[in-house]
Amino acid sequence: MSCEHLNDRLTDLLEGTLPGDVCEEVNRHLAECADCARLREDLQDIARLCREAAQPTTMPEELRGRIAQMLALPDPRRSSV
Repeated sequence: MSCEHLNDRLTDLLEGTLPGDVCEEVNRHLAECADCARLREDLQDIARLCREAAQPTTMPEELRGRIAQMLALPDPRRSSV
């Protein structure tokens, strides 16, 4: 398998959608080609970072309270004339 052919199949490999015989061929190439193995690692890292970025996060309760206090203060830009 050439590097070009591997590039066409790498995403399918990472998604687990390659047929068994093609998967074996791709894995053999990855075992022999350091450049393609690095590319696979990079794609795996990108996928992991995307999954982590998609995870909902929550604001710490202390910060939430401080923001609520600041919002409750009168706006100094408005004069009470």
